[in-house]
Amino acid sequence: CNFDRIGDTNGVLYYLGTTLPHQRDRGSAPNGKLAFDNPALAGRVQVKAGPQRCMSQHRFRERMVQAEDVLERRVMNDQFWFPDGFFALDLGNHTTLRPTHYMMRNGGGIAQVTTGWVLEGANFVDGEFWRVGDWQVLDKHVNASYFVDLANDGSAPGYTDITKPPMKFDYRTGRQIPALHDKLAYTFRPQPIGTMPHHTLAFKLPETASAFRFFRLRQLTNYQNT
Repeated sequence: CNFDRIGDTNGVLYYLGTTLPHQRDRGSAPNGKLAFDNPALAGRVQVKAGPQRCMSQHRFRERMVQAEDVLERRVMNDQFWFPDGFFALDLGNHTTLRPTHYMMRNGGGIAQVTTGWVLEGANFVDGEFWRVGDWQVLDKHVNASYFVDLANDGSAPGYTDITKPPMKFDYRTGRQIPALHDKLAYTFRPQPIGTMPHHTLAFKLPETASAFRFFRLRQLTNYQNT
């Protein structure tokens, strides 16, 4: 698998998600590309997060979701983060990888852009959350401004929306109706929810003689929307 560009179909996880046995009969997607299935949900790889697992937020509602969603090729929700600050990937028995590039997507507004993270590889892990192991640093960034610069230039599309008036359920009509009295309607002013850019960047890794079964991405900052 040779890296070509962001969004290409040369990645290892893309390969694992398009070569499942049941896909041989299903064929290509309508756009002519191979249909992609999350390889973690299909059991080809395993994704592990901390005790708080993974959180998702959509329209101000937080919910716990499965960590495997991080491997989806589509944007899952407005916000998607790991409260414990890391997630790890297991390629499975008898499978190792010597990576050359990795891609990282940062969602969130300008105030919630990650500026520090570390990518690690291992061949042995222990414990429920794989915290112990022969982890080796493959790439590390501290006080990096890459995603800050992207958020500032506004070059990528995001989710732009405005707040909606508060509503309540009317049991008489069985419909949602405005919660504010007509005489108080003037107190509501639509406000921008904000643009949630999902910028993606690719990072080239230094050449290494080692191949790894496990990979872990850890945040070095407190911002959660990554």
